Amino acid sequence: MKHILTVCTANRCRSPLLTAVLRQRIAAHGLAEQITVSSAGLLARDGEAVDPVVLELLASRGLPLTEEYSRQLTFADIRQADLILVATEQHRLSLFHRSAENLYKVVLLSELIGGHTDLADPIGLPLSFYQRTLAEIERSVDYGWQRLCRLLSL
Repeated sequence: MKHILTVCTANRCRSPLLTAVLRQRIAAHGLAEQITVSSAGLLARDGEAVDPVVLELLASRGLPLTEEYSRQLTFADIRQADLILVATEQHRLSLFHRSAENLYKVVLLSELIGGHTDLADPIGLPLSFYQRTLAEIERSVDYGWQRLCRLLSL
């Protein structure tokens, strides 16, 4: 079983969005028995509610999220992941400082499609910013699907 860990700052918006999209795409490709996905935040407070706009947006798109509360990233999370998808270059740098020996697992989401741009955090902004973030996540996962599978050796 391969494990993908999605990481953002507070684990309230970007990583939950990415987790929901990944789980849906994994199921659609018939790989739910081969790949699991979880999320965590570098500065998350355990048990803080996921942004309600995120939950509403996901529900409206048929992308339910089973975890509705944030979780602090742990060293065990880093060690156990086969692939760590981060939202920003700063997140990658933070992971380097926490566990340099695991940096080879860390990929900036936009790198799945040959880019190198950070995923903007829409927290507190109008709904259109959340929608734009979700669209960027879906594009990266859909167009980067083959690369993601290669990174997981599938």
